[in-house]
Amino acid sequence: ATEAHNDKLAIALEAMQQREPSFIIRDKGRTADEYSYIVIEKGKLRGYTFLDGDIHQEEAIHDALKLLPATETNASIMAAICERERLKNEAQSA
Repeated sequence: ATEAHNDKLAIALEAMQQREPSFIIRDKGRTADEYSYIVIEKGKLRGYTFLDGDIHQEEAIHDALKLLPATETNASIMAAICERERLKNEAQSA
């Protein structure tokens, strides 16, 4: 009975994670020729990188990614980034 319950719980958690958004935010870099990339995977801050030029290949961004651990601080940073992006998108839509 416990094993069946755990299996159902694992399936439910996987389904919830699949609904979480995954995306890449591109912003200004540290120099005029550089861009920053922040990667969100399944609603969690995965990492960031800085690359010269405007990169459109996800693989190149992921290859250069500085991975971040799952911490409360990083969760707060991700929430602030998402809120900033939401406000930026609302301003562009208006």
